[in-house]
Amino acid sequence: MVAARDAPRVVLPVPVGATSSQMRFRLSQDAACFAAATLVVVLAARLLIGAATELVEQTGVTTGFFGLSVLAVVTSLPEIVVSIAGMRAGSYDPVVGNLLGSHAFTMVILFILDVVKGSGSLLAHAESSVLVGNLFAVVLTALVVRGTLSHAES
Repeated sequence: MVAARDAPRVVLPVPVGATSSQMRFRLSQDAACFAAATLVVVLAARLLIGAATELVEQTGVTTGFFGLSVLAVVTSLPEIVVSIAGMRAGSYDPVVGNLLGSHAFTMVILFILDVVKGSGSLLAHAESSVLVGNLFAVVLTALVVRGTLSHAES
C-alpha cells in the first residue's frame, strides 16, 4: 500500500525558463477560466431549479424525493468528475478532501440560510424523507472521517 506522502502529485506544467511575468499571465488566464466556469455554474443553477420545479409538478413526485435523488445526482456531477480525475492521477488526498469539503460546505450553506431566513430551521420545514437522507449523509461522513483519521494514525 502506498503511503499518502509517497503518492504521486499532480504538477501543472510550467515552461522551462518561464519568467515571473509569464507565470503571472498564466495565473491570470487560469483565474479567468475559473471565474468563467463559476459563472456558468451559477447561471445553470438558476435554470436547474426552474426545470426541477416543472418536473416535480409534471411527475407528481414529492419535492423532497426529487431533491434527494435527481438534484443530488446532478449537482454532484462536478465532484464525481473531479474525483475520477484525481483517482486516475493517483492523488487520493484531494479526492477525499473534495468529497468531505463538498459536504461540509453544504452544511455551512444550510447554517447561513437558517440565519438569513430567520424564521426557524430549514430542516424543521423539510419532509421526513429529507431528514432521513441527511441523517445517512452525516453518518457516512462521520465514517469516512473516522476511517481517514485511523488510517493517518497507523
